[in-house]
Amino acid sequence: MGSAAEYKGTNKMIIGIVFGVITFWLFAQAMVNIVPCGAGGTRHSADHWPSDPRFGVHLLPTDPAGVVAYRSGYSMAGRAYLKLGIQGVRYR
Repeated sequence: MGSAAEYKGTNKMIIGIVFGVITFWLFAQAMVNIVPCGAGGTRHSADHWPSDPRFGVHLLPTDPAGVVAYRSGYSMAGRAYLKLGIQGVRYR
């Protein structure tokens, strides 16, 4: 067998790990600050919850067929509203 070549690493792996740890730490810190505030609005009996805040994706009966919309709910601040049109073959 031939001689084994030595691994010659670079700093890219270490830099990637450091950036990954920093990103995770910042995300976790943001969740520590946000989650306790939002938990107060979700402490209800499951029987009284509407389906919209639980699932986050709304099927609106007033919209045309094949439209799925995402609107702000208990867990969403602001007036975010996104419509996604689903196109495909319609059965007759």
